[in-house]
Amino acid sequence: MDTKVAKTIVAGGAAMMAFSDQICAWICNRYSCPKCSKKDWRVVSGENLLIELKQTKVKRYDAIAVLDEIKKVYSEADKYIYISYGWYNMSCVQQDIDLMRDAINRGVHIFFYYGIKPVSQNQDKGRTIRTAKTIRFLKDNLDPNYTHFQASDTHIKAMLCDKFSLEGSQNLMSYRPWEGEIPREESTLKITGPDAIEKGRQRIIAQQPWLDFEEYAFGSNHHPVNPFWIP
Repeated sequence: MDTKVAKTIVAGGAAMMAFSDQICAWICNRYSCPKCSKKDWRVVSGENLLIELKQTKVKRYDAIAVLDEIKKVYSEADKYIYISYGWYNMSCVQQDIDLMRDAINRGVHIFFYYGIKPVSQNQDKGRTIRTAKTIRFLKDNLDPNYTHFQASDTHIKAMLCDKFSLEGSQNLMSYRPWEGEIPREESTLKITGPDAIEKGRQRIIAQQPWLDFEEYAFGSNHHPVNPFWIP
């Protein structure tokens, strides 16, 4: 059950807060939230609201439920979006491309991290090639002034904006269940709280660059589309 409630800030000090129940009832009877249309309001002081906003909160999603949260990463971002997955495929990216453009049109910068360096036990070059082709598609179809690309030895599975992060076992850029499909057992955490979001962003940035990613994927005759950026 969704227990989310809307909040209103009451100014006027302790005397005003003493009548918060009556104020809340008055608001609930007259106004709905312009964003979610609910009338389940709760009155908090400005001080308590700041405390709540700084707290880290975690909610778990399965492979199906997280699909709506992916859309919110794009729609709720104000400043930036970081996407960090070893593998990307065209199907997932094409589901998101219009949402990416909408975010960019609002002035949001999107940072893509991708690639997993091969090791002797794992040299899945096919996935690397698919990822490289998908990244080229993104470079060709998104505004270069608002998109930034970094090939890395990427082991962090995360997608975050300045409002929350999604982190967990599921690679959201290469696996999303189709309608009617029995989904894999995946778990993604939605984490809110400015300190937790910033720590997640710093972990993504700290990943080691893979400077010869395109050469590995396409061979020595490849022609890079955009230079790698330094965060």
